[in-house]
Amino acid sequence: MIYLYHNENVKSGEGLLPDLEKRHYPRVNANIDAEVDCAGGFKIRGIVLDTSSTGLRLQCNAIERELLTPRGEWTRHGKPIEVKVTLVVPRPNNDTRTIEVHCAVAFSRRVARDCYHVGMRYKNLDQESFLVLGEFIDRRLKRA
Repeated sequence: MIYLYHNENVKSGEGLLPDLEKRHYPRVNANIDAEVDCAGGFKIRGIVLDTSSTGLRLQCNAIERELLTPRGEWTRHGKPIEVKVTLVVPRPNNDTRTIEVHCAVAFSRRVARDCYHVGMRYKNLDQESFLVLGEFIDRRLKRA
């Protein structure tokens, strides 16, 4: 199934195609605490704003973003920066599950004065992490 989202800011009659985002995997609001192992042995903390079964979007401040993606560069030697992310995933009955996922950075954007969003794609999810994330996403989709 493909989910399509239409950007309402596109005005008809401008001769432009509507801005459509095609998603095979729905993104859900997450608000999950995360710790990211960066190059050089540094660790940063952030909040995962949203996730899907293929990746996540992390919010962090300028110092944390600089440690994760120096000068906003999300590639190194022509390849995406890879990191380990530890997530504390909420579960039913006020329980949580801590999982570690390996990710490749997909983008790094400034969204406010001291607020950055860093998009990451999951790489090589183990079966347990995949199931924990899948259950979390399913619960969030059922709430919507």
